[in-house]
Parts: sequence; structure tokens; C-alpha cells
Amino acid sequence: MPFDFCHDACHSLATMSELWTPNNNDGNFVVVVNDGSTSHLRAKAAVGELEIEYGDRVKRVKTERDRNETRKRLVQALNDGPVAGIIIAGGDGTDSTVTEILMMSPDISDELRRTTITSLYGGNGNLGPNQLTPVPYRGVPSLIKILQTAKPVDVHPLVASFKHEDEEQQEIIALYCADIGLGGLTVDKLERRRKIAKSKHKNLNERDNVLAFVSAFKEAPVFSYARFYEDKNGERTERTYDDEQPAYGIFGVNGSRIGQYAHVPTELADPEFFVSILRDKRISRVTSDVAKILFHHPSGEHIKDFGVFSCVIKTKEDFIWGETDGEPHVLRDGTEVKFSRHQKSCRFNTTNPRLLKSAA
Repeated sequence: MPFDFCHDACHSLATMSELWTPNNNDGNFVVVVNDGSTSHLRAKAAVGELEIEYGDRVKRVKTERDRNETRKRLVQALNDGPVAGIIIAGGDGTDSTVTEILMMSPDISDELRRTTITSLYGGNGNLGPNQLTPVPYRGVPSLIKILQTAKPVDVHPLVASFKHEDEEQQEIIALYCADIGLGGLTVDKLERRRKIAKSKHKNLNERDNVLAFVSAFKEAPVFSYARFYEDKNGERTERTYDDEQPAYGIFGVNGSRIGQYAHVPTELADPEFFVSILRDKRISRVTSDVAKILFHHPSGEHIKDFGVFSCVIKTKEDFIWGETDGEPHVLRDGTEVKFSRHQKSCRFNTTNPRLLKSAA
């Protein structure tokens, strides 16, 4: 893929380091690479610019399906000398994985937890870079130019909790989006298409995205959900349940994007997240919901500060799909689902004026 290295835009080493970690002028750039991401070649092209300029100070960490192995590699790279910053050449799921490791690993110091992350276009949905470091469509971003102009903002990721009956509760970091129903089924459809494309040595394209969504919409079952609210009474937790309501999609959105094109009225740096519920599949209702999403006015609810959206899923199917930043999850009848913002934050580079204004 052709691109310009933009050497004329390079700053001095000291100037670049000031944009990352002011007290660290000789650190390494730890680049997390996910070769399985849809647009990983685009991200690697941007990283190549940095490698030409700084050589062996750029340390690549390749992700694995085994998250523990990825954690070991990343922790080792971060602890192997001073760090100027982390760059992610992967998708939204890779952003979430790196964030979870950075925030939760006991082998990382508090100082390293505040290392600034730069997210590059390397995935399918690219919810992160579309909000943090937007570049012209299909363009290869100049990574050095991003580092010259970006400023750090704190982002509190979502936490998606899933619990079925007596099973242990799963808590999963989702930086940008966690959802139930339509979104999860779309991710499953995309994963199937990705495997077919990989067998033919191809990558997914926008046509695959559209076809996966259309197929998921046709097949997505309507399920019921009942919201519940918890009140601590000493050592006992009391719950209040709402009546069951129909839905075929529940989206918990951190930031301004649902998918590649749809927007919601909040920003990544805002002290809230947004919940949008698609309630039925009547064509009049669907048309209204889609129009609201495309024109930035979806119906939904702002969950302020560290509030929680909690519900119980009821379905006559064997299961329905959930997903967290592109990672699918099987949700069975009776599964309790909770979306909330994490108490801890991570630091991301951004060149987006709206996001900088929101963080001010």
C-alpha cells in the first residue's frame, strides 16, 4: 500500500517525548501488533514510519489468541527499560486487551499504568481511532504527525458483567461498546466471513460489514429483558425489578460511535456512557431507530458517572449473542447483564478537537 513517510514533519526526539511522557526523553515505543486484525497492514504502514526514524527503540509485541501470553509479552516489553508510549496496531478488541492488561496486571507499576496509548486504524470497526485520531478515509496516518499534535485524555472504559445462575460472574473490559442481541450476532457473522476470507488469503471489506449486518438483522431474535436496581441494606442486597420488555438489540456505548457510521450524543472523555435499545422489528420502528442513529439522535439513556445499567435476559432460543469490542459471548436464558464505567481510567492520545473540549 503506497504512503508517504512525511519526514519533513518529524520533530526532534525531545519534542516527541514531551508529548508522551515529559520525564522520559529516551524511552522505547512499545507497538502492539495484531496480525489477525482486518486492516493490520494499514496500521503496520504507519508504524514503519516510526521504525525508520527510531530503529531499535521501536519494540513490537505480537498478540496471541491466548490473552495470558499476550499479557506476558506486553508486561515484559513495558518493564524492559523506560517507555515513551504504547502504540496499538490492531482493532478495537486489541485496544481493550491492552487497556485491561495495563489497568489490571499486578506486574505493572502505577507509573507505567499512566503510559499514553495511541490507537491506529487496524481493525474492522475502528471505533477507537475514528474518535481519537481521525484521518482521511482510507488514508495511511502519519504516526509521527499524530504524536506531534496529539494530547492525552483520560478514558474510563466500560465493564460488561455477565452472570448465569450459579456460574462465576465474568467481568470484561470494553473500551468502546458492549451489546446484546443484534450487535453480538453481527460480530459472529463477521467472524465467519473473516475465516472464509482468511482461507482465500483475503481481508474483510465494507461489503462484508454490510452483508453481515443485514444477515444478522434478518436472523436476530426478539428477546425480553427486565431491568433491575440494587440497594445495599447492610450486608444484604435488595433488588427491584421492572416489567419485562421486548428488544432485539441493547447497546452500551462508551464514546460517540456505534459501528463505523452511527453516532450517539456523548464523547469518550465524558463522565457517562449511553444505552440504546432497539425494541422491535416493525419496519416503521426500525426505520425510525436507524434514522435517529444515522443522524446522531438515537433514542436512549445517559448513564451518568459510575451508574450501572442492569438487566436479566429472557429468551426462548438456546442462546443469544453478546459482544464486547468485537469479542462474541454466548448469553443464555436468565443471564444477568451489567454495563458500567470502570473506576480506573487509562490515557489515550487524541487529535480530535471535540474530545479535547470534552476533557477540558
